[in-house]
Amino acid sequence: MHLSQPAVSRQIRELSNSLNSELFIRGKHEIQLTPQGQALYELVGPFLDQFSRIYCQNLEADRARESFTIFTDPALTTWLLSKFVSDIKKRWPDNEFQLISSESLVADFQYPIDLAFQGHNWGGKSDYEVITICDDRILPVIAPSYPYRTGPEDENFDRVENTIFELEIPGRAWGNWDTFCLHNNIPFLGSCTKVSFSNYINLINATKSGYGIGLVWKRSIAQELEDGQLMPLGRCQAPWPHGVCAYLPKRSKNTKKGRVAREIVDWVSDLLIND
Repeated sequence: MHLSQPAVSRQIRELSNSLNSELFIRGKHEIQLTPQGQALYELVGPFLDQFSRIYCQNLEADRARESFTIFTDPALTTWLLSKFVSDIKKRWPDNEFQLISSESLVADFQYPIDLAFQGHNWGGKSDYEVITICDDRILPVIAPSYPYRTGPEDENFDRVENTIFELEIPGRAWGNWDTFCLHNNIPFLGSCTKVSFSNYINLINATKSGYGIGLVWKRSIAQELEDGQLMPLGRCQAPWPHGVCAYLPKRSKNTKKGRVAREIVDWVSDLLIND
């Protein structure tokens, strides 16, 4: 009951006073119902029993709800998971979802997770099964306010005092301007001022503010392109394999959480394929 003996005695006394009847006869070692108390019990007892059953069922249901942790990096949180999280909660209501966004690699994260979405397949020995959901492309984009409109495929591009943005995190391979230019057979951009970001969201914001030319994932800025906040600079693009990958812990492969994780991955895959 989670009540102390004095608290129970006080509630019994208050109930007796409110009914103006003695409900119990107290002996030295036992307590008995008075006729008035027996009549009250016969009246409310079935309701109390039903309430107790409902309470226990709800308590058991609450215990059955599992905390399901989904991990993503900030970029995927912004353009991918934030769009789907409410639907995920509705489709899998028996799970209490916890969302974590971090720049860390999935394999380096210190706490247990049940499913992760991250750009690129980082390979190597891992405790995760990695599934490529979709590929992507990298391309240069600018804000409409950016002063230079010459595309990177134009020979005059490198002669203008452009500022170019790219993502660079130690130990992680990202699409950068060097690989982009190599893929498109464009001379190295020696005269441009290159600025490296360790946070992709900051790179996007700086590009939208018109401070430079951002090299970005196409899927991540689809909304900005549609809204006109960003625009492609020229026609050149480069493939980015494994643009969105799902990481499923091998330890939970044959568990309920493992099945839920795979169902979510299949559902997100269908959405992105049809997007």
